Amino acid sequence: RGPTRIEAMVRPISGTLVHGAARLPLPALVARRVVADARFAAVTQVGPAGVVVTIAYLARPAIVATLTLDGAARASVRLADLTATIADDRGRVIVLDLRTGALTSDLRVGP
Repeated sequence: RGPTRIEAMVRPISGTLVHGAARLPLPALVARRVVADARFAAVTQVGPAGVVVTIAYLARPAIVATLTLDGAARASVRLADLTATIADDRGRVIVLDLRTGALTSDLRVGP
C-alpha cells in the first residue's frame, strides 16, 4: 500500500520528525516506517537494542510516547480510535491509549 495523504506529509529527516513547520526530535536511528492518521504519527526505527516506536500528536505537535522493543527486528503500528496497537516479531502486542498514555494491553503471543 502507498502512503496516505497524512503519511505523505509526515516524514523523518536526519533524526527529526517533520510535519509542516513542526520539528520533533527522534532517536538517532534508521527510520523504517511512518504511519499516521488525522491526529497522530508513529515512526518505527531499528537500532542495536531493538525497535524504537515514537508516537507524536500532530495538532500540538509533541512526542506522546516512545517505546523500545528490546530484541525486536521488526514492528508494525496501527493507529485507530485514539489507540496505538504495536506488534513485533517476538510476539509482543501492546495497546496504548493515546488520550492518557496508559498501557491498556501488553501481551505475548506465541508457542
